[in-house]
Amino acid sequence: MQLSEEDLVARGKLRSVYKFPNNEELLLKLAEVEDGVETQTGLRGYLKRHYPYARYRNMFCEMEHETKIQMHAMLKGVRSPIAPTRGMVSSQKNLGLLVKQVSQKDGSIGLTLDELFAQDMFDEKALTALNEFAQLFFKLGIVAGDVHAKNIVWGDLEGELTPFLVDGYSDKNFIPLKTYIPWVRYRKLHKCFAQMAKKIGCEWVRSERVFKKIDDEQA
Repeated sequence: MQLSEEDLVARGKLRSVYKFPNNEELLLKLAEVEDGVETQTGLRGYLKRHYPYARYRNMFCEMEHETKIQMHAMLKGVRSPIAPTRGMVSSQKNLGLLVKQVSQKDGSIGLTLDELFAQDMFDEKALTALNEFAQLFFKLGIVAGDVHAKNIVWGDLEGELTPFLVDGYSDKNFIPLKTYIPWVRYRKLHKCFAQMAKKIGCEWVRSERVFKKIDDEQA
């Protein structure tokens, strides 16, 4: 598959995001090609040279975790708050993970939570949706060690503005403690949500597992 720089949506240190050619509903998370792998020392360098799969482990972990959460959500009769994955594909650049684009009603890419807040669109209805979103993390056993306002994207779901997590999930540690020990998983979630709350004019109430807006007098 041939990708063009015109299709580039975002670029980070570890991977880039491209629009998927000929399909406006999909995006491709593409692993960046690393330079100097042949000269890297230590265990990390050894694994990358002798076990090429290790370079794509993070994407595989995300795909596997998202699939498991989709199954859990179906069995519990709720929606999954993670943007659906669609498998891995190769391009002329590298291997990538296909994900469903979180879109607005007009088909454009959805707003991130920080964008929603900056545009004064974070109203009581959005707060309720965000709290329902947060509750699903605890209900479904989602491992998310890097949840923040830039990787929560709001899109249209049956006519309602709905948040989805597009990055920062799955247990990538060699010993997956967060997967099997709930309190370890919860501790990280509480920390992430508390940090995020400060950036959207809220506080995270740990005992209730909800966001609450800070009154103007308290701000």
